[in-house]
Amino acid sequence: MSTDPQPVDVTKQPGEFEQITVKVGPGGHRAQRFFGKQIAEACAATRAGVAVTRVYRSRKGKFVVHKRQSNWSELAEVCHWGTDWKSWVGQAVTPLAAEQGSGDYTVDILDTLEELREHVPARTYREVADVVQNPSTQDLDV
Repeated sequence: MSTDPQPVDVTKQPGEFEQITVKVGPGGHRAQRFFGKQIAEACAATRAGVAVTRVYRSRKGKFVVHKRQSNWSELAEVCHWGTDWKSWVGQAVTPLAAEQGSGDYTVDILDTLEELREHVPARTYREVADVVQNPSTQDLDV
């Protein structure tokens, strides 16, 4: 039994969605488009490299998970960081730096929050669940 809300009715909220184009495949040389809204983003640096995960909500209510994974040697080659470690500091883990150059891009389309849990970091999952389950603005009678 799913706890997800019903798919979003775009006729009630026309300005909320936009056309989103994401890179896919090795090197990101192909693209896929859909209408949706970005609701979360995570950037993680490990010993292996950098992973950027973005979660979108489609106008039909599905979750679109776009991931990019790059190893450090790919990023150093594309960003022209050279051998000076100081040039890497502050650049390596930012989403902007991670967007440059090569890497592996994937897109997963998921129907429920439960399916999403297995595809994103725990903190990102909590953020998405909060956005989906609670109104974006709450009026307080104080």
